Order: sequence, then C-alpha cells, then structure tokens
Amino acid sequence: MNLYAKSYQNQIEHLKKYPEDRCKLMLNHKTINRWRLERLYKSIDPVLKMYPKSEWLTVGDFYYGSDAQYIQSKEHKVTATDIDDSFLKKGKDINYIENYSRENVESLSFGDETFDFVLCKETFHHLPRPYIGLYEMLRVSKIGIMLIEPYDRFINASLVEKLGNWMLRKLKGKMHDLYEPSGNYKYSISEREIEKIALGLNLTYVAFKHLNDYYREGLGIEFKEKDDKILNKIKRQIFLRDFLWKFRLFPPTFLISIIFKIDINPKFLVDEGYEIIRLTKNPYFK
Repeated sequence: MNLYAKSYQNQIEHLKKYPEDRCKLMLNHKTINRWRLERLYKSIDPVLKMYPKSEWLTVGDFYYGSDAQYIQSKEHKVTATDIDDSFLKKGKDINYIENYSRENVESLSFGDETFDFVLCKETFHHLPRPYIGLYEMLRVSKIGIMLIEPYDRFINASLVEKLGNWMLRKLKGKMHDLYEPSGNYKYSISEREIEKIALGLNLTYVAFKHLNDYYREGLGIEFKEKDDKILNKIKRQIFLRDFLWKFRLFPPTFLISIIFKIDINPKFLVDEGYEIIRLTKNPYFK
C-alpha cells in the first residue's frame, strides 16, 4: 500500500473510532463548540447572499454533515461528502441533511461544473495530497470554491513568532505538532499559495479573510447557558489573538479563501470584510 492510500485508510479508521456520543453533541446547537462553528460558518453568509440560488458541495463534512446542514438551513441545495459516510448516513436518517455521497476528494465522482460552489472547511489540512483535491474541487465547481483552513503560521512569521518557535525547538526539540494521530501531515495555507493556484489557471479574482479561534482538546462541548465562564474564557482568548494579529505580532487561526472561476462585483464582499485581489491575466491566452 502506497503512502497516500495508507494515509486515507488511517483516516477512515480514525473516523470510525470517533466517539459517537461526542459527535451527537454537535447536533445540539446550544453548545460552545457550536458557537465556535457558527463564527466560521458566518463567513459563508456573504457568498450565500451574493448567489441566492447556488448549489453547494461540502467535502470532508464530518459530524453528520454539519457544514451542509448550515448551508441547507439558509435554503440552498447542498450535498455533503466525506471519505467515510457512516455519520453522513446517520445525518440523513435523522433528517439533519438531505443529500450525501461517499467521496474521496482526490477523485470526485461528479461531472465538471456540477455545483456552483464547493466548501472545504477544516479538511484540506487533513489530506495526504491536498492540491489534487483542490483541483478536483475547482473542476466540479462552476462559480468557485471556498476554503476555511488553518493559516500557515510559518509564512511571514513575526519576530515574536520566530522567538516562540526557537524556544519550542530548544525546550521540546520541535516547533509544533506537524502530524496528526492518523498519520497525516497538517497542511496549512497562505494567501500566496492560493493566488498561485488561481494565476496558474488564469482566473481573475481571489478573496481572503482572517479569523481567530481558540480551542483545546475537550474544551467547548459544554452548554453555553451553564458554562458562561468557559465561553467568556474563549472570547477573551479570541480578543487577545485579534489584538496581536492587528499589529502582526501573532498569526491568525484561520485563513478564509475564495477562488472565483468567474468575474465578480467585489464591492459586496469588501463591505463584508473580505480583501479582494484582482489577479493579472495571462497575456498569452486571449
């Protein structure tokens, strides 16, 4: 078995072992974790408003298809996918989602431009060959793709970040956990990488937005009404990270990226806090 096949197999086995009682908590929209998720989901809202009849595909959509469920709740048609469909099937059975399909993002079964948009939330960094998956997402999308993924903290690192990395190497012999328990390398993204993908395909627009979050293992499954102290702690941590990022002292948690395959009117996204970059067109293709 080659490395990437083994990586996917490990990922499937890892998902199958995930505690179902923990997953069921995601069905309750009053937990702190759900509050955290909805902060991410709200970054999708401007695109949903720009294209009110758009049809979506979600990839790596674990937790019963929670990404698809959010889009579905905004009255858009959506299909949830994951490499293991155990929890998606359960999501369908309890009417949490309407449509799902078992898919490997490196070889999606859908035809070209089947969907208007593809959403990839916290999945790209789990893939053994993420750029193959990214090109597949672009292939099956008509208007564009949206990534909500960890920001590459090693790109343009501040002096504070470099000092922190140096101290980690001295104390622990490493900077950060580069690999996850299933064996995958954690791919993170940067604006420049996304720009290069779009430039290589002679596309015109990309959009970016940064978002901070705070999470520690086991934190956030509590209920908001009963655990305001925990929620307030998370909010304080997010406020601190926002302050540090404002002065470029510490990198943000997430980079939200949109690659458009069509020309757009950028004003609406700019008003919603996105940075829009109009790319140089290839002069050799008319």
